[in-house]
Amino acid sequence: STRNLDKLPSLTAYLTASPKFGIWAPQASIGFMKQWLTITSNDKQVRLNSPIPTASLNNSFSLPKGFLLTLDANFQGKGNQQNVELTDHQFVVNLGVTKSFFDDRLSVVLKGHDLFHGRTMDIKAYNDRLNIYQFSRWDTRELELTVRYKFNTAKNRYKGTGAGQGEINRM
Repeated sequence: STRNLDKLPSLTAYLTASPKFGIWAPQASIGFMKQWLTITSNDKQVRLNSPIPTASLNNSFSLPKGFLLTLDANFQGKGNQQNVELTDHQFVVNLGVTKSFFDDRLSVVLKGHDLFHGRTMDIKAYNDRLNIYQFSRWDTRELELTVRYKFNTAKNRYKGTGAGQGEINRM
């Protein structure tokens, strides 16, 4: 019979850095998700304790004439999550370009997602009397076009000084 787990001890940790070097603004992140779980599947004890490593490097380049170039790479390794074993790693690369017009009120974004077709689903799911093996590779590559216009943008933003000065003078 199926039963819910009473508890699932786990730990998630990430380290992120976001320096800026001239026109280049990278954001690097590395981490892992780790759980401690032993279940019974088909009358056998199954330990699902392998951590899932992850890493990403998201890059943006501020170019002349209002252009912004983005290049993002994301990695997820093999490991266990709940009653599922991820049996293959994923590596996904996205590329985009943004162009701003009219004092940043209009922006056009063109993005390519999963350029090298690295996103897959390759899993084993462990249940009480049934194990499911699934391998899926579908076309996750996409081309995205976004056009955004900001209406009624404030030209002069509040700078944090002089608030209530009229009231102070009145007193």
